[in-house]
Amino acid sequence: MKSEKGEIFILYKIKNEIETLEKGLVCLENELKGLPGGTLRCTSSNGTDQFFINGKYANKRQMNTIQGIIQREYDEKLQVALKKRLQILRELEKNYSSREPEKCFERLCKARKKHVKPLFKTVEEQIEEFLNEE
Repeated sequence: MKSEKGEIFILYKIKNEIETLEKGLVCLENELKGLPGGTLRCTSSNGTDQFFINGKYANKRQMNTIQGIIQREYDEKLQVALKKRLQILRELEKNYSSREPEKCFERLCKARKKHVKPLFKTVEEQIEEFLNEE
């Protein structure tokens, strides 16, 4: 049987992770606004990295632009991954908050409830336990 404290902790962790991801997405969106556009191709010749911006060779003086494009490409991929994870966690939060397993017993008629040993405590039992705690 799950403990109610465990359930609350899991739900808290889900909500906390959602909040962290939402803040991360806001930071990414703000960072992306200041990064350069363009496409970057990387090669190596004689052990030296070479970069091409929009098909044209980029020299060392363009290193800030190169780093900005690389950061933008990373941020865009990370943004997609975070949005996907956020969607999954929001769905999990919604389903976890539904109390569906507990409702299976609560929906039974009185006659059936007498013959079932529920796996989860009812809301009434949880309230009674809470009120009896010192």
